[in-house]
Amino acid sequence: MDASLAQTLKGLEMQPRSVSVRYNLSRTYFMKGDKARAIEVAQEILRENPSYADAMRIVGVSHELDGKFGEARRMFEGMIRSGGDGEVVGQSALADLALATGRYREARPHLEAGAVAADKQGDKLAAAREKIVLAELLFSTGSPGQAVQVLSQIQPATSDPTLILLLGRAYARARQLGEAQKMLRLMTELSVKKPYPRLRSLQNALQAEVSLAEGKPAVAVEAAEKADQFSDTTSALETLGRCYEAAARNDEAIRAYERLLARAPELADSEDGPTFHRVVELHYHLGTLYQKTGQTDLARTQLETFLKAWSEADANLEMRKDAEQRLHNAAHIRSLASGNPTPAT
Repeated sequence: MDASLAQTLKGLEMQPRSVSVRYNLSRTYFMKGDKARAIEVAQEILRENPSYADAMRIVGVSHELDGKFGEARRMFEGMIRSGGDGEVVGQSALADLALATGRYREARPHLEAGAVAADKQGDKLAAAREKIVLAELLFSTGSPGQAVQVLSQIQPATSDPTLILLLGRAYARARQLGEAQKMLRLMTELSVKKPYPRLRSLQNALQAEVSLAEGKPAVAVEAAEKADQFSDTTSALETLGRCYEAAARNDEAIRAYERLLARAPELADSEDGPTFHRVVELHYHLGTLYQKTGQTDLARTQLETFLKAWSEADANLEMRKDAEQRLHNAAHIRSLASGNPTPAT
């Protein structure tokens, strides 16, 4: 038996009615990929504590990973009704679900409401996270001016490395190099003062993002590899995959993304906040890479999985159009091999 699971079960023997211990057990099952048991334990908690937001979160994300988006949405709406921190995380989770299904217009009001709720709770980190995701959404939908305005509202505490990474990464991906480099300097100063493996991983991950924005994929790969070596997190692994992909090191990108997909529960509920949309987008990236490397059947499976999640996506999103075209191309290649050409679209 896994050591963390064994320890949690031992704690449950000592405190069988403890809500926190049972929640830890549910979360442990979830992170190990045993969603059925995670849901079972969480629902037991909810029968006794119907407003226990953390248990709702476990059930909701488990449903997301199973493709049961309606059930997930109902859980997240219940979190909002529970108030307090549950309202903040519930709004964030609904925004994440909207992004995961390509409904970008639907995501924005949830992000804005989540930021307001977090500010009311005095949770500056949660409010900043909501604003960062909102800014990334605005950049991706062609509103860079509004995005920069949103990011300018955030004043990162120099002692909070997670926020420095998220803000620096957002600036880097938006090609706001001056601000991204400012965040990198803050992170470097922090990692020099406290050279713990986690901080050194975050510093190298941010260096990788800045290097990608500067058009230096080889430098980015070197930094991303260090980040992954210093700390075995899904965030570092995702950055590594992106850098390999940017450097056209496709086989290595595939291996990194396959490792990441095997850790889907952890990726969906990371320290960055609700991030299930990154699991869905991972299927798209793997599909494109499999296609580039001639693995047509694997490409088709990943692209179909992505497009199933995006079946009701906003019109004219580039990622959806590209996935549909790639899937059509894969079907055409398969039909040529079988001697039955597909009709033109």
